[in-house]
Amino acid sequence: QRNLLVSAENFSVLGLVESDGIERLQAYLSQWDDVTIVVYYRHYYSWIASLYNQKTKNKSIKRGTYKSVQDFIATEMNSFTNKYAVKLVERLGAKFDDIIVM
Repeated sequence: QRNLLVSAENFSVLGLVESDGIERLQAYLSQWDDVTIVVYYRHYYSWIASLYNQKTKNKSIKRGTYKSVQDFIATEMNSFTNKYAVKLVERLGAKFDDIIVM
């Protein structure tokens, strides 16, 4: 039996950036008989804090300005909500039967 572990933080945008992303992943994984998708669930508020840090630290340093967490959530969170684990599991569930959320 062959095993494969594929991991990428960018999987969170599957089906969003390229509409056929999940179909391409499914086609690639179809060469294995048994496929289990494991999605790591990060607590929502921890995810927001990490996302805020990633998206603002480099821009803020270059411009010398710092957007507050409240402003970040109010102005930019809608564009990131579909990348959260719950939405990813919904998109993957359309093509894969065995999904584990950890």
